[in-house]
Amino acid sequence: MSSAEPSARIAVLAPLPFSLYFIWRLFQNPFIALDERGVSVNNAYSACFIPYHEIEGCGEGPGLVIKTRRQGKLFITAFDSSLFGKSVRREIEREISARADVAKFDASVKFQKEYTVGAPEVFGPFFTFALFIVALSF
Repeated sequence: MSSAEPSARIAVLAPLPFSLYFIWRLFQNPFIALDERGVSVNNAYSACFIPYHEIEGCGEGPGLVIKTRRQGKLFITAFDSSLFGKSVRREIEREISARADVAKFDASVKFQKEYTVGAPEVFGPFFTFALFIVALSF
């Protein structure tokens, strides 16, 4: 049984942490949650909270689209837009529209949006590059 050199193993495994992080970021991290005040959305690289009184309606696009009074259309990519995800998306659209129709204005509840791109996205390529350098030094 032959074994590969340590540098070859490191070189092959170097992109693994970076790849696993992006799989998590794009496919596991996104979500949408409804509560009594509004809709919380965590897309791949942004998070926002949309109060029900700001929502004018929902539409279709490359996923769920929420039309707001001040921010315009917000594209929610936290959903699978495949054939299987379509029925779930329609159910969420109906629920959001129903809650928005009966929502009363509350000045204390405001729209919030933040971009969640940061250190992990920068750290990943550098970590992968460092592992390649270590592999080359063996």
